[in-house]
Amino acid sequence: MTGYDDLLTAVIAGLLGSLVCGSILHALGELVVLGQLVGSRGTLEAWLFLLVGGVLGAVGYSRGVRQVAPLGFFASDPRTGAALGLAFGILGWLLAIVVIPRWVLLLGFTPPIVPVHWPSLVGLLVYGAIVGGLVPILRTRFD
Repeated sequence: MTGYDDLLTAVIAGLLGSLVCGSILHALGELVVLGQLVGSRGTLEAWLFLLVGGVLGAVGYSRGVRQVAPLGFFASDPRTGAALGLAFGILGWLLAIVVIPRWVLLLGFTPPIVPVHWPSLVGLLVYGAIVGGLVPILRTRFD
């Protein structure tokens, strides 16, 4: 698999995972929270933020599991990849709890964002499982 194929795999998995995550947050009426992170109440900005972040996260996941030998082995199967993706989603959510409040302060505003946002945990778990499960499936399709 070439580097381009690996990147394309991560982008596709990230977009699909982000679309499902965003659909969950939208159905729960919580998508607007993502827009608030970039200083907007608009749905379009929330979707753009989510899609870009989802692609970057999937690229990081894909590259990360390939760099760590035991994780690369487990991530090569869709089932164990989905389990690693769940762990990735939890890690992302925990990092968001630490980073987002500081990010909001750096932006110079205090929107009504709850530091522990439970709907985003659900979205990130689903996102992680999709990315973790799709990456090995797409890799075999490109090979």
